[in-house]
Amino acid sequence: MYWKLKQRELDDHEKLVSVLRQVEVVISALPIRQYLKQLNIIQAMKDAGTIKRFVPYEYGNEADRVTALPPFEAMLSNKRKIQRPTKAARLSYTFISTNSFAVYFVNYLLHPERKTTKSSYMEVKKQKVPLTNCYIHKY
Repeated sequence: MYWKLKQRELDDHEKLVSVLRQVEVVISALPIRQYLKQLNIIQAMKDAGTIKRFVPYEYGNEADRVTALPPFEAMLSNKRKIQRPTKAARLSYTFISTNSFAVYFVNYLLHPERKTTKSSYMEVKKQKVPLTNCYIHKY
């Protein structure tokens, strides 16, 4: 079973808690613009008390191991704002760090209006799955 929340529901604490009481694992896939909304999810998970594993949207570089230029540093700062409360909440969590490719960030930061179409993928059960180097850190 899974739940798909609408954007406005991320600000409704009671709705989040009622949904989270019905699940044991939360995998966040929020876009970067909504990244800090995970703070609402973390608080609701603590209040729900049923969550056995949390996977925050953490894909990319490990924020504490990277020195970055200002545009990217702002994003890393937001990641740290999620990591600290996740650890402090005493929830079981997994941060997935896939690292990054410079070409992605150069294109994204210099030309955010462009849409990329080139990707590598494999087919799994008739669905396309993107390929990337991935390091999974379990804490």
